[in-house]
Amino acid sequence: MEAQKGFKSVARVGVVVLIAVLALLLSPSSSSPTIAQEEAYPLIPLVMWADGYHAVDDIAYGVAVDFQGNAIVVGTSGVIKYAPDGRKLWWTEYPGVAYGVATDSLADIVVAGTAGLVKFGSDGRRLWAVDGRFYKVAVAAGDRVVAVGPEGVMVFSPEGEKLEGLAYEGEPRGVASSDGNIVVIGTGKIVKYDLSGRRLWEVPSWGEPRDVAIDSDGNVIVVGSKGITKYSPTGTVEWRELFLGEPQAVATFPAEWQARFQGELFPPGDTIIVTGGYKNGDWDYRTVKYDSEGKEIWESRYDGRYGDDIPYDIAVSMEGHIYITGTSTLAKEGAGAGGESPPVVDQDYYTIQYAERPLPEALESRGIEPEELEEACPPETLPIAEFEVSNPNPLTGETVSFTNLSNDPDGYLIAWSWEFGDGATSQEWEPEHRYEQGGSYTV
Repeated sequence: MEAQKGFKSVARVGVVVLIAVLALLLSPSSSSPTIAQEEAYPLIPLVMWADGYHAVDDIAYGVAVDFQGNAIVVGTSGVIKYAPDGRKLWWTEYPGVAYGVATDSLADIVVAGTAGLVKFGSDGRRLWAVDGRFYKVAVAAGDRVVAVGPEGVMVFSPEGEKLEGLAYEGEPRGVASSDGNIVVIGTGKIVKYDLSGRRLWEVPSWGEPRDVAIDSDGNVIVVGSKGITKYSPTGTVEWRELFLGEPQAVATFPAEWQARFQGELFPPGDTIIVTGGYKNGDWDYRTVKYDSEGKEIWESRYDGRYGDDIPYDIAVSMEGHIYITGTSTLAKEGAGAGGESPPVVDQDYYTIQYAERPLPEALESRGIEPEELEEACPPETLPIAEFEVSNPNPLTGETVSFTNLSNDPDGYLIAWSWEFGDGATSQEWEPEHRYEQGGSYTV
């Protein structure tokens, strides 16, 4: 349950929309929760699962997906492989801090970090290792491995044999590969190569770059200290956007699945998903989806409630699942239970899987057949609004506490909004409120 409490998502079609409303009549004879949905964007992000590793002060720095939809998470406490439904398939040791991870056509896994480059089989067996220090890694055409680190851009065969590297002046910090092209980001610049190592173009970066992705049309998207930049396949700046917070990672989202439900609502082309830290007292996860022209579609936030929560990487599977990983300040199980003492907290791996789901009205308006509608968004999966109130007949000025018992049968609640009937509102998970005048109030 802890994982459900910190998620908030909004969708946008020019305005912020309300995802769900909880309602309760505060009177001796009535306690009837209901749920209402207002006009909304046809695809909204749902948290399907979220999980941590719960070692001591551990941080996840990288996530990748294989062709089977499994997610691989790496960081300070080894390598974890998740099934698409959130089950942990295995854990294995990486003898250092792992910063980057990539998968190849066989679902083998390459991990980059302070203990060198290590390739694991899909079952977690160690296949080969290369000494050194690396920041990030990508798999290029022919399952060649491209890794960046203090020594430059290095290329290896699928078997770990060192090949001719790529010439890059300065220290490279990130790498992406698609359709035989390789893009490297680093100290103040972005460079694109073909697989032979020939430099195709070089452009200055907008601030210090932190991550890079390539979409299905060959466009290059870079996030950095100043925001988000989209470059054409030839290196021309298409657009730039600021990011509320500190952008850390970027991935592209294939257009095919979402186009079925969106029609012409958004411009053609892959959409872009960026995750980063947002400081709201302490740091929280903030993930934003943009259309191909840089306009915001939706955002989702995660606040673990006990301290800083910082995302470091993002990956998208071919099935459209979105994985965000980083570190979250979590309470240890059983620590401070019942409020008798403050909870014992520390930093843990924290990985979230989002899936976009269409609202039924969006499907109907686009002529989707009823059986397809039921399969895509069955009515029994709608959120259920339930909660308790500490005193349904409070005295004037008495503080009333609301215990949220709401749930989503096939996922997690991602937003909640309370209206207390006297003009006051709250976006908290379990708010408190005082009524200054007598009467009956619909909340």
